[in-house]
Amino acid sequence: MSDMLCQIEITKDGHYFIARTETEAGEKEFKNTVFEDMLTEMLITLQEQLVDTT
Repeated sequence: MSDMLCQIEITKDGHYFIARTETEAGEKEFKNTVFEDMLTEMLITLQEQLVDTT
């Protein structure tokens, strides 16, 4: 049986890319006009959170 580690929702609002994540650590929102920068920030944060759960 597998457990969900993270749920990610990515949307665009005008000039902003918005990623919303949900993990056991809680919910977090990342917002940036540059898609790659938003992804980088989100992935670094998720990596820090998920390493603690394994």
